[in-house]
Amino acid sequence: MVPFRNQPTDNLIDYEQNFGLDGFFEVFSNSDYLPGSLNDLPRAFLIGQGRNIAGCESVIEVFNDADQTTCLNSDKNIDNLLSTWTVEETHMAAYAKINFEYYLDDMRLSGNLGGRWVSRDLDSTGYQAAGSNKVEQATTKVSNNEFLPSAVFNLDITDELKLKFGGAKVLAYPSTTSLRNAFKLTIDETTGSNFGNGGSPELQPFIATQYDLALEWYFNQSSAFTTTIFTKDQGKIILE
Repeated sequence: MVPFRNQPTDNLIDYEQNFGLDGFFEVFSNSDYLPGSLNDLPRAFLIGQGRNIAGCESVIEVFNDADQTTCLNSDKNIDNLLSTWTVEETHMAAYAKINFEYYLDDMRLSGNLGGRWVSRDLDSTGYQAAGSNKVEQATTKVSNNEFLPSAVFNLDITDELKLKFGGAKVLAYPSTTSLRNAFKLTIDETTGSNFGNGGSPELQPFIATQYDLALEWYFNQSSAFTTTIFTKDQGKIILE
């Protein structure tokens, strides 16, 4: 097993003893897994306990000289800087809903009308690199406000037959990793091609408008026949 990069193959327990890493590894075993078959299949493993490692300094003795330098001078390493970012979000929301109930002859109509207002303020800080040597820290602030209406209608045509309708505007934000303000542009001097990777704090939320219409027939106390028609119009992520 190779527990750390650029180290010779060895047993993890030896690393514990040689480098004073007591408690960093423990044995996990499952002797009952596929009993009687695949006799050569390992059923005991050494796993690392990351909760006991407080940064690379905790295990610096197992690194080679180059990796020790990178660990102790992490702010000088471009890859380390590009992997260091923060995303802070402040969310506010307000809700309102009105329930209603009416009778249309013998048919009962009920449901609710509502809306949700959501607001998000985002601060994303990271490092951006153009080429192999130039790195700059950048902070981007983004604010989003959206009103999300919704409605539900239930019509009891008879005690056994019911018609239901619902509609809403819904929202989901991109993942935190996608919102990181870190970007690296690499120029291949051999081929002249450019490529990059990173995130963008200006990615807009996913917004969709959805509707569904259902007819339900309860033909006895324990059974029902239902049919539903629905549609969902989902927007795309937009980069402003």
